[in-house]
Amino acid sequence: MSLTNEQQERFQILLQQLQIPDDLINQYLQGGGIERLVIDKANKSWHFDLQVPRILPTELYELLETKLKQSFSHIARTTFALETENKQFTEEEVRAYWPLCTERITFSPMFAYLKKQLPQVNGVKLLINVNNELESTALKKNVAKPVGDQYEVFGFPRFQLDTHIQQNTEEMQKFREQTQQEDRERVIQAMEEMAKKQAEESSVVYEGPITLGYLIKPDEEITPMREIQDEERRKTVQGYVFHVETKELRSGRTLLTLKITDYTDSIM
Repeated sequence: MSLTNEQQERFQILLQQLQIPDDLINQYLQGGGIERLVIDKANKSWHFDLQVPRILPTELYELLETKLKQSFSHIARTTFALETENKQFTEEEVRAYWPLCTERITFSPMFAYLKKQLPQVNGVKLLINVNNELESTALKKNVAKPVGDQYEVFGFPRFQLDTHIQQNTEEMQKFREQTQQEDRERVIQAMEEMAKKQAEESSVVYEGPITLGYLIKPDEEITPMREIQDEERRKTVQGYVFHVETKELRSGRTLLTLKITDYTDSIM
């Protein structure tokens, strides 16, 4: 899907709000965008469909997930799915995401052995070792679809699940390092720098609270910005202020201009 300039700009604003380090943005997220944002008012949930250039390191995926939840926790429960522009992937990348996949899928205890092994990758097929035909049938019936769904959320193509029946009982392959060491060290270092920066910022004490404008009631209806087409006398919106500008007027008063987005649209 070709992204518009507006979709890319909103993505950059989102990354700014999440405080994702610049070196990670430049290497993995440059050129990405917000394809769409689905807001469920009844359940207070926001779902972002994001497009990124390629499969992300697992550490960066988890960082995005954590920062989204933290940044929007006072507004809504957030989820997101990735669409990758470059569909190529390696076996190491697929295996790196396997622990995340098995953590997010709810399955019967009979499939607990999935967490003790890594799949072999053959094209878009994931090969899992099982002990007998019964296990194979149950796995394909109950786990194949959830695994395919979850990997699509990570940005991979649709995977099929296949099995290999072991002739003898073997010790399951131990977990080993999943991503290239160079990528892992780079992401971890960036996360440590971000944590240090946040610790420094949290040490600053602000006197407050500071309120501008009318008091907003807790049960006030929130209007998505994309629904505001004309000048409105009073509407309540909720979003992220990504630009502030002040201008001194001849009367001596100060004009405050804010640019705000809720990622469905933006207003000034």
